[in-house]
Amino acid sequence: MTHEDERQQLLETIARVAKEKHTDVLSREEFSAATGISLNRVYQLFDGWRDACEKAGISANVQNLPIDNATLFEDMRRVFVEAGGICTRTKFNKLSKFSGDTLKRRFGVWHNILATFRAWLVEQNVEFPFLNLLPTGSANAIDPSGADSPSTRSTSYLEPIQPGKGPTYGAFLNFRGLQHAPVNEQGVVFLFGMVCHELGFVVELVRTGFPDCEAKRCVDRRNDTWERVRIEFEFKAKNAKVHPMSGCDLIVCWENDWPDCPVEVIELKTAIRKLRDSSCMGV
Repeated sequence: MTHEDERQQLLETIARVAKEKHTDVLSREEFSAATGISLNRVYQLFDGWRDACEKAGISANVQNLPIDNATLFEDMRRVFVEAGGICTRTKFNKLSKFSGDTLKRRFGVWHNILATFRAWLVEQNVEFPFLNLLPTGSANAIDPSGADSPSTRSTSYLEPIQPGKGPTYGAFLNFRGLQHAPVNEQGVVFLFGMVCHELGFVVELVRTGFPDCEAKRCVDRRNDTWERVRIEFEFKAKNAKVHPMSGCDLIVCWENDWPDCPVEVIELKTAIRKLRDSSCMGV
């Protein structure tokens, strides 16, 4: 697949996600959550998220401007009516125009969201065929007209209301110079660079296009024989589905969630564990 083919395929995916969400304004976060495609891939093929969206025929939500409650609840009403009832939160997130995180940050847990939605329906006298299926109260005080006011926030310690503004970290790994497990593709690239020699690889080229890396793998140490390998890096193996597998020989990932992948997959989570075990045994 050529560079231009990759661009066209990504544009079609952006347009499809926007259509599924019934919107012509799409944020980077919504796209990534819906497809699992690394945002880094978008930046490799286009001059930013806005550029990609414009070429796909939609608008880019890059400012993440506040959305008023009425807009959120009108969309919620549409989703439930089209679904024929009060659907699960997972299904709702797939059908809604907006990210589920917006509702969660504003109202807390799913029960609170539904209770606030019911209060809004009653207050605004909006007709809704499934009103009796909605919860009538909540453990927290709710103001259906207030956006992000203190009274609309859940106080559950298990579900923080406002995510931290700093970076997020993976589980403690404590592997050599890497303190935390990867949480994205860049972490996978870094970790592979740390252990590629022990895994039998020498890297010749790392780039932003597909595939990400060209390397050679030792297939016979005694006779010093090597084979050429084209490597695609992904945080999760399935993220590589956006590419033609005929273009690479190997996927290196942190988590292998693609058991029937047509090419070989190296899951670094497992490889690191084996390297640690070998070290402990003095191998």
